[in-house]
Amino acid sequence: EAFLDWRIRPKLDRRIFLTLPSQSWFVVGQDGALLVNRILTFEHLADDAARLFADLGLPDPMLQRLNPTKSREPGGFASYYDATTKAMVEAIYGDDFERFGYAREVPVGVA
Repeated sequence: EAFLDWRIRPKLDRRIFLTLPSQSWFVVGQDGALLVNRILTFEHLADDAARLFADLGLPDPMLQRLNPTKSREPGGFASYYDATTKAMVEAIYGDDFERFGYAREVPVGVA
């Protein structure tokens, strides 16, 4: 919660890496238009990369998922959020949820 609180406070120092922008900041222009032709997502990286490489006429990179992290909490990632942190995440990254096709509703776990 402390990190999210720090992240959501009004910024006095606008240095980009100090203020940790949303992911949209990197791919959207000042006019709100997408600056890239394609977005690859981590959740579908192997498939997204295969399509990209095929479109470029390159061989399939055949990415593998090695050593995936298993949640240490019974409720998965949702267990890390309570109502306060859920609201903070939605305030900070709401545009990213919409732009990249993620569910806007952050589940609240059992704490």
